[in-house]
Formats: sequence, C-alpha cells, structure tokens
Amino acid sequence: MERAAASEQRLRSLDADVDAYAARTGLAEVLGLSTADAWDAPARLGVPLREEDSLESLLVLARQSRLDLAAARTEADVLADRLGVAGWTRWLGELDVGVERERETEGGTLTGPTVGWEIPIFNQHRDQLLRISADLEIAFAEVARLTLDVENSVRLAYAGMENARVQIAEYSDTLIPQRIEAVERAQEEVNFMLIGIFELIAIKQDEYDAYQGYFESVRDYWVSRAGLARAVGSMLPSAAVAGDEYLDVEDFIRPRSSGMNHSGHGSMKGGSRGDSDGEGSDDHPEPMQRHDSHKPDKIRSDPDAKTHGNEHQSQGTQDDPSGGSS
Repeated sequence: MERAAASEQRLRSLDADVDAYAARTGLAEVLGLSTADAWDAPARLGVPLREEDSLESLLVLARQSRLDLAAARTEADVLADRLGVAGWTRWLGELDVGVERERETEGGTLTGPTVGWEIPIFNQHRDQLLRISADLEIAFAEVARLTLDVENSVRLAYAGMENARVQIAEYSDTLIPQRIEAVERAQEEVNFMLIGIFELIAIKQDEYDAYQGYFESVRDYWVSRAGLARAVGSMLPSAAVAGDEYLDVEDFIRPRSSGMNHSGHGSMKGGSRGDSDGEGSDDHPEPMQRHDSHKPDKIRSDPDAKTHGNEHQSQGTQDDPSGGSS
C-alpha cells in the first residue's frame, strides 16, 4: 500500500513538472524569450494591500478614464452641435457665393460677385434634421450602453478582488494554522508510535495543499487587481502606496525541521541524534516549530519577508533538537 502511495506521488510530481513547463512556456511567449535560454523568474508574490480603493471612487475614475467612453461622448457632442446648427440654419436655405463674368455687346467685360440664397418656403430640410437627430439618439444610446458596461466590468473585477482577499484571510488566519497544528500533533503521535510515518506524510501533504491554495488566492488577487485596472482604464490610486513586501514561495516549500524524523523512537529518554550540546532530554522535541515563521500573516507584516524568513530558518536549525536539516 505504501509503494502504491509512493507511485501516485511520483505521478503527481510528473504532472506538476508538465504544468510548470507549460507555465514557463506561456511566460516565455509573453516576454519574447526562448524556453531553451537560461532565464528564471523569482518565485515570490507581492503581499496584498492592507487597504483598497472604494468601489464608488473607482466607478467615478472609470467614467473619467475609459477612452472608449470618452470617444462615444465626443461623438455625441459633435452630433449635438451639428443638430443645433442645423436647427436654425435650415430656415436660411442654401447660400451660394461666387464670381460671374459677363461680356457686353460693345466688347467690354464686366466681372463681379454673385450671391444665391434659397428661400425655404416649401423645402425646410426636415430630412437632414431628422437624420442628424436619429444619429444623435444612437450616439446617446451608445454612451449609455458603454457607461453600463464600464460600471458592470468594474463591479465584477472588484468583486473578484474582494473574494480573493477573503480567501487569503481564511487561509492565513484559519486553515494554515490548523494544518500546522495538525502536523505537530501527528508528529507527537509518530514519536509515541501511535501512527505510522505515511499517515504523517498524508497530513503534511494537507499542509502543503493549504499553502498551495493560499498562493493561488494571492495570485488570483493580483490578477483581479490587474483586471480591475483595465476595467477602470487607469492605474488604481492604491497602487501608489503599495510596499515592497512579498511572499517568498521557497520559504514555504523548502523542507523544514525534522517534523517527519522519528529517530527518537529508540532513545525516548536520551538526547536526540542532532543534540549539538550532547545533553539528554526527557522531553520530546517540538516538531515543525519553525513553521511559525512562515505563517502568511507574519510574512505580510514583514517588509522584507525573504530576509527574515532566512533568519528564522537559521535560528530554527540551531534550536531543533531532532537534528533535521532544511
């Protein structure tokens, strides 16, 4: 049964390799690079902003910034001006101005200006007025349609961003701490030989699945913000106050302390193999203790998450009594 589980994990690893290569290929196409070249992207994500722009302010900004909406308004304004001009010039009729030359019988030539003015008694150019009026109504309807589309697209993108923020909070405040606690309790049960190592591995996989879901939520958050900026037609005002904080993916997926090392089974009362001071201890080591430094909420509040994460890791290596290595 354990061999079958190991085989399933190898298959999942192969699928993950294919997905990673497909994602790398997609990024290479966007950047204009070749997948054969030696280039890499940092495995980190920006920390979500603490405060977002209000929906009403973004709706106002969208009405002012969307170029397609501005073009529709300009066209409607031009047609309104044409309709206004046609409304009073239609009573003047057509005006023709020119120059006329006439030869007299004595051989002389007379040259002078000519003016022709149509008196609209029977033809008041109603067809022209109706045509411009219909075009204006169409332009007004287009402005109203685009305004509605802009507002709906902004609301949809904003809802997606807010949904991602709620998911991020659920992962960081509830699910991930619970998964970490479950791994710690399972490690204690392994130390007392109450469960097997494969049960511990399964629980550990649930923890990594929680990390995966957390990062996907952060990804969806930034994708939703980009879509929101496109819907607004301008850079979001809150982007100006975005900090340099980030989440280093490697700090989450890198192996931690010896949470799955049960070397103490044969020496429950003595010091563990990794005790650098050589002192025995009757207490069981606290497994996965370095996970506290990788909780998303703490990384969010850290302006330099990667540096602090490495510091926590070094400290955890010195304090880990089980002798596990990262």
